[in-house]
Amino acid sequence: MKTYWDYQEHERAEMSMQDVEQLLDVELMTKGVAKVEPPEYITDNVPAMPDLTQKEYFQIGDCDLLFATSQQAAAVLKQNPLKTSYNYNSTGYDYKYPVQVEPVIKTILMYDPAELGEYAKRIQEVKRIQGLNAELKSDYEKATKAQNEVFQGVWDDWNEQRNRLKRMQRIQTTYNEYVKMAGGVHGTAKKFLVKTYSRDDIIAASLWFQQDMVEPEQSTEDTDQ
Repeated sequence: MKTYWDYQEHERAEMSMQDVEQLLDVELMTKGVAKVEPPEYITDNVPAMPDLTQKEYFQIGDCDLLFATSQQAAAVLKQNPLKTSYNYNSTGYDYKYPVQVEPVIKTILMYDPAELGEYAKRIQEVKRIQGLNAELKSDYEKATKAQNEVFQGVWDDWNEQRNRLKRMQRIQTTYNEYVKMAGGVHGTAKKFLVKTYSRDDIIAASLWFQQDMVEPEQSTEDTDQ
């Protein structure tokens, strides 16, 4: 069994996308990551959420007290009502004190308690199924993330090797063009190739294609003459 990483760099560069995809399952196995399958969400026999009616009420600030009309709320607000408060980060919950109620009247929609009682079991069932589907989705997203992290390392390397192959091919193409322009004199082509690309890249391309494109380095004695 060969993994993606068992192949040499030049072999990985020459792989097609399909070649890489065929090795991904092996990569998951070696990393101890399970292959992700799409979740089977609960969709059959799911009751519809009832279309519940809501009635408008009025609220002063963030108080829980509700009023049937805005006039009622405004009348109470004129009395400058207070509410209890406490400082959790200072003296704590046991030490309460009065504070002014926020002088704002808000509109709030409330459900009919009788209607809620009538549809309570259906609402509970819908919410139960929604919770199960949410767990399936969460587990799927976590598993997909773990899988993608394994895949990403492979694809990043494959793209890097493909880009490197293109660089090596450019060097080889340039060298072959220089040989033609130099009338088939490889020494001349090598001399000008090293002016175009770095010596390290030329050496890498020579090894990659098993083609001698490297100009011999001059010795110190040759330089002094």
